[in-house]
Amino acid sequence: GGDDFLVVVDEAVAELLASSLIEAFEARVAAWVGVEPESARPSMTLSIAVVSARASGARNSEDMARFLSVAKLASRKREGSNYVVWTPGS
Repeated sequence: GGDDFLVVVDEAVAELLASSLIEAFEARVAAWVGVEPESARPSMTLSIAVVSARASGARNSEDMARFLSVAKLASRKREGSNYVVWTPGS
């Protein structure tokens, strides 16, 4: 489940933006799901995939979609909110 969004930014700020989004999300998530004990709360996390178009060697949007999908799956396999920076060969 969940929703997917695409944000295109300069690669120089991508990791800082991902980190800032996770920090802001984590600061607000408890208010969104209630204040029950954590074990009773629905799980809500943020998974971010970061792929550099330049470093990836993507030739087209299909390549980028494939690379982003791999990175997104890697991020979702980790526990809690996080981001993954995909690089060729990873």
